[in-house]
Order: sequence, then structure tokens, then C-alpha cells
Amino acid sequence: MTSEAIATVEAYFKALGTRDMERILPHSAPDAAWTIPGDPALTPWAGRRSGPEEIRQSLAAFFAAVEPLASELRSLVETDGQVLVPGRYASRFHPSGQVLESENPFPRAARRP
Repeated sequence: MTSEAIATVEAYFKALGTRDMERILPHSAPDAAWTIPGDPALTPWAGRRSGPEEIRQSLAAFFAAVEPLASELRSLVETDGQVLVPGRYASRFHPSGQVLESENPFPRAARRP
């Protein structure tokens, strides 16, 4: 049986795959905050973002610079409202053409109704 937290995270990743902000942003709470490591002067989507507009700006910068090549989610696991999202992805960065491949778990907080 799939928990509500896991279903929420799966829906978020499905929406993220569309790159459609109107499908992605409803999966974030109005007070959502996230931090992407890196220097925002070099990587415009990096840094701390909070709220839907800042998250929209970060995702828009990411989508403009990064082409998805592969993405795979494995079995999601929930504990205490947190969902562990193991998987792998590969992306091409523009304009360099450099490809990044990564395999790691992504802890995500699932929003509760």
C-alpha cells in the first residue's frame, strides 16, 4: 500500500519531469524552502530559496541550463513523514555540454494535508 507521503513525492517527480511550473509548484507548501549547494553567481539555480516565486525562479534557471538525459526512481521509503527517494539521473549542462550522472538517495519532506 502506498502512503500519502509517497504518493505526494511520486506526483512531484512526475510533475517535475514535465517541466511545467503549473504542475510542479502545487506540490510545494507556500512556506517551502530548499537549498541547492553551489555559488548562485556561477550556478543561477543554486542557493537558498523560499516560497513559490523563488522556487519558480530557481527551477526556471535550472530548466534553461540543464537537459535531462535519464531519470529513474527506485522504491520510495517513508518514515515519520519523510520520504527517501533513491534513484539515478543524468543531465547535460549547456553551453558546456558536460554530462553529470549521479546515483544517490534524495530525502524529501512530504507535505501533509
